[in-house]
Amino acid sequence: MTLKPPDLPQDAAYTSHWCEENVYLLIQSFSRNSSLSEDWDVFAVFISNHSKTVALWNQKLSEELGCPVIWDYHVVAVLRPRNISTSIQSWVYDFDTRLGIPVTFDTYYVQTFSANVLDELQSYFRVVSANVFLDRFASDRSHMVREFNSYLLAPIHDSSPLLPERLRFQYTSNLFLLIHRYAARIVRAPTT
Repeated sequence: MTLKPPDLPQDAAYTSHWCEENVYLLIQSFSRNSSLSEDWDVFAVFISNHSKTVALWNQKLSEELGCPVIWDYHVVAVLRPRNISTSIQSWVYDFDTRLGIPVTFDTYYVQTFSANVLDELQSYFRVVSANVFLDRFASDRSHMVREFNSYLLAPIHDSSPLLPERLRFQYTSNLFLLIHRYAARIVRAPTT
């Protein structure tokens, strides 16, 4: 069986340093495609750790090939075939990788993460289903605002922050709750 992963939508929004919004908008686009949801399970994957310093290789922002970028957190989308009994691979959509979009999960994992880093740079993965991510993610962008209410980096678009009406009185932002609490599981990168 041949199941090709969906291409990145031509109108996919991307802004460097706004990975959670990039992935939110991508997953939102995927969720509107009923044929995609028949073949694929979609997830947001949060990559972080308790020290908020994770090393990822093959990132566009790396100043030198072969050197990692140290993120406080990073978010990617992963598509897994619904029929997992097939030999079809899962695919990663990372707007900040040099490896291409999409890239197979195996290629992404091997070329992005290393077990040969200090413990404080080891990546942990929080896997959140697309439905939970779209339903519960709220961001007022406060983590990207410096003193005098200016952004550290310009946001992905000029519209209001991603703050669904149903969450407006519960959270102004729950980004770090999603990273550290809401999810199916957390997995550490292998050390062998």
